[in-house]
Formats: sequence, C-alpha cells, structure tokens
Amino acid sequence: MKLSERLLNVASLVSSDGILADIGTDHGYIPIYLVQQGKIRGAIASDVNMGPLNRALENVKLYNLQEYISLRLSNGLEKYSLGEVSSIVMAGMGADLMMDIIKRGEDICHEVSEIILQPQSNAAQFRLFLTNEGYKITDEKIVLEDGKYYPMMRVYFKGIPSTIKHELSEDEYFGKLLLDRKDHILKDYLMKEIIINDNITNKLKANLNTKNSASKSRYEEVTKYRNFIDKALARFEE
Repeated sequence: MKLSERLLNVASLVSSDGILADIGTDHGYIPIYLVQQGKIRGAIASDVNMGPLNRALENVKLYNLQEYISLRLSNGLEKYSLGEVSSIVMAGMGADLMMDIIKRGEDICHEVSEIILQPQSNAAQFRLFLTNEGYKITDEKIVLEDGKYYPMMRVYFKGIPSTIKHELSEDEYFGKLLLDRKDHILKDYLMKEIIINDNITNKLKANLNTKNSASKSRYEEVTKYRNFIDKALARFEE
C-alpha cells in the first residue's frame, strides 16, 4: 500500500513491533501498511462511526489481512482493555479531541510503550497539555503536504503528571526536538508565519487608536506570537 506523505511519516514514528491501536482509523491505511512492512504483529483499527469502519474492513479484506487486523467500534479508547495493545496512533484529529481521548483513556495511555499523535490544530496547546500530563516527546516531525504543514510526535507516559504547570514557549509552539535539529521544513513554516503574522499586525495597527478592545487584545496576541517566531528562528543560528 502506498501512503500519502503525511501518513507515511506518521507510520514511520511507530517503533513498537507489538499490537497497534489505530484510533479514528478511517480507511485503515496505517495498520495495513505497517503489517505489510512487517513493522507490527497486528492491529486493532477502531472508529466511533460505522462508515469509516466499513471502509477500513473493505481495505483489510482487499489486502487479505483479516488475520492480522481486527475492526472495532469504539469512542476513543473506550472499548479497549489494559494490556491489549502496545502502541497507539491518533492522526488527523483536532487537538481538543485528542486531549479528551487521552484523558478518558489515560489508564491505557499510561501503560503503552508509545503513542503517535498528529494533531490537525492547536499543536502548541497540545504539546503543553502533554508536558503537564506527564508525557515525554521522544521524536517529532513536520511534513508539508498539499500546501499544509502537519506536525506529529511520538510520546510516552514518563510518570506522575507535573505539579508545576508549564507555560507556552517557542518549544511548545514549534517543537523542541524540531528546533534542536534545525528542521528545514519547520524553518520554512516559520518564515511563512512571519509574513502572515506581519500582515495581520499591520491591519490591526489601524484600529489601535480606537476604543476597540478586541483589536488591541488581538494585536497583543499576534505581537507575542511574533516574539515566539523570532526566538525559534534564532535557534537556527546557534
């Protein structure tokens, strides 16, 4: 099976060769690919709706992998049991939904060896959530596909959630590991973010002398974000 650039990179973050839980499986592409490549022994592909499960089942049958991949109707990790899987993949969901799934299924998330996550939105708040909940990011990637940037990460639960609540920094906004290795796709993303941010800033400046408190608040927000971009880009020069 040939995967898109995004899904191929998500799959590449799976390092456990045990049983994979693919949450929100959609077409079942990731578990099918990983079984074909001999990277995992098997998988449980699940979704909250029957439509995606039926599509996944068709593909599993198409590649004759019924012995290795089972399908399950489940809202997140609700229908999974402790010890059933060794790794989890969640890709193509909003950060808020992922955070909810992790919180509701934390017993399972705490015991697996790794969780591979690809949030479609709000990656900064998602990284902050992971840190505060006691998860450690062991690898990160960012992929450009069809003009859109997709961050993704591998994490594991390292222990008790932090009692000191961390705050957002350039590491949470853009990924410490990506910044540390000076990822060229991330740098491209940052340069484009400068253009977008500055355009917004220039438009907001026109309203700063008015009594529009929303414009002032938004101006402070984009100015602060620009500061994070500058700090991140400075890391590329170190």
